Amino acid sequence: MITTAATPAAVIRGWGPIGMLNLRCVVVLVVVNLMTALGAVYVVGIRILASDGVVAGVAMVVYLAIHVVELPVPIVAVGAVVAGVGIPAGVVAGRALRGEAHEWVHVLAFAAVGAVLAAAICSAVAAAIHIDLGVAAAWAALEGAVGAGGARWWSGAACRKNDLATAPRRADADR
Repeated sequence: MITTAATPAAVIRGWGPIGMLNLRCVVVLVVVNLMTALGAVYVVGIRILASDGVVAGVAMVVYLAIHVVELPVPIVAVGAVVAGVGIPAGVVAGRALRGEAHEWVHVLAFAAVGAVLAAAICSAVAAAIHIDLGVAAAWAALEGAVGAGGARWWSGAACRKNDLATAPRRADADR
């Protein structure tokens, strides 16, 4: 379902629905980052195969397979940060958007909140470990916007789908 300006905003407020939204945020981030990584591996792999041969290409595949084992660590770390910061921020954003009827406003607002929070957290970490703040904060803001905005869109679509599925039962109960 494509969200348009005419789509009414789904009611996603409270700790439970916002917690589910944050879980969806982690899923969105994992999928987007895996697709980006696979694309980068493909491009680099083609370059290595073309310039250095099959042995270097196989070595790269083995190297990457070893690092796949490490994937749960950053996923859990990101999930903890998303839950610890995102749930309270989502509850506040949901309350602030109570009177807004348009779904796209909710999606953009959550994307903006995600971008700001991700950039702020990344800035604090970047300052602590002395890395280039500009690139890291910009990348984090993009990730935060995609994760939070995508999760809010997904949560709204799921809520509307659930409302459509239960509407006939509620109508029967009213008789």
